[in-house]
Amino acid sequence: MLNESLNVCVLGLGKVGLPLASYLGWRGHKVYGFDSNPDITKRLMAGESTLPWEPRIYLEKITVRDSLEGALDKSELVYIIVPTPMEDGNRLSSEFVRRAREGVEKCWSGTIVIGSTLDPRDAGDVCDASHVVYNPPLIRLGHVFEDLRDMSVLLIGQRAVYAQRWVEWLWMHNARVVVGDPESIAVAKLAINVSLSMRIAWANELADVCRRYRVSDTVVLEAVRSDPRLGRGYLGVGFPPGGPCLPRDLEVWTQLGSPMAEAVQHRHEDERIERVRALMSTISAAGTPRLAILGLVYKAGAVDCTETLGMCLAREAKRRGWEFRVYDPAQFYLPQDELEGLPLAVTAEAAIQDATDVVITADWPEFHGLDLSGKCVFNLGDR
Repeated sequence: MLNESLNVCVLGLGKVGLPLASYLGWRGHKVYGFDSNPDITKRLMAGESTLPWEPRIYLEKITVRDSLEGALDKSELVYIIVPTPMEDGNRLSSEFVRRAREGVEKCWSGTIVIGSTLDPRDAGDVCDASHVVYNPPLIRLGHVFEDLRDMSVLLIGQRAVYAQRWVEWLWMHNARVVVGDPESIAVAKLAINVSLSMRIAWANELADVCRRYRVSDTVVLEAVRSDPRLGRGYLGVGFPPGGPCLPRDLEVWTQLGSPMAEAVQHRHEDERIERVRALMSTISAAGTPRLAILGLVYKAGAVDCTETLGMCLAREAKRRGWEFRVYDPAQFYLPQDELEGLPLAVTAEAAIQDATDVVITADWPEFHGLDLSGKCVFNLGDR
């Protein structure tokens, strides 16, 4: 059974849904896609990728439909991967997930798999039936395909034992499978991301102690990473995590009543402020600069600017009244309300034209060939 392909409807073709649908098509499933945003649907049906920087998008392996009924017509399984934004600043909203599930159940019956990150306080209500399964993928924007291909953990939240077979059939993977009720899996998904946030905070804490006692943070961190009980992942010194997942999930975990998560959150906030102020002081040491900020997203290929170094620098430069310009190759794909008031350049060349100082915060390929001669350059891209 597990060697056969499925007819799968992927509902939601956004930052995660589109590469996920592409991956499932690459694995041999027949994939039908639908998105409630008619602009996304129209562009995909015309053969245009709406995520030009996400690698390995195989549009030819996805049959995009312009109606939910059309996408469901031949499907044996539905995978819902729609946004779950923060609601009232303290919990993840399940509104879009509920709406998607209701739309599916009006015209189709079968197993529904929910991939959107759910708040543990809502997971039980959202996945309240035996035919609804919770299966959140562990991915990074800009690396969705490879993270699905190299999946190490498969999380399955279910009410009925048969649901596990559907999810394993979907992924056709040898990953370690962790099965539980939807509420437990919702907590597990958050706990994984919060653990990553804590590791980043711990690495910065180690570096601070090393500086205080004038010892090598390189040596200390290498020693810690070399212990197989700890490993190397996310144990590096740098700007606190940005993007759509780690800051959000840390906030939710804090709201669940975790003093440790609250302490990590404060650590990240202080680290952001200290690093931005230190960099600004270095830049302005020779006088008031004309600044170019290249990069707003948290890393090249990951189209999100939540709590990123580029955004923090831009806000601080604006607060100080500096002359500055900002450019990111993905700026027209970012939420425009978040960029409101920022002086956006149309190209990287235009951003740096009259600049005295240039800060590169994301390692986009088009930044590599820029002529930066005569300018003071701070290359902090994808550290």
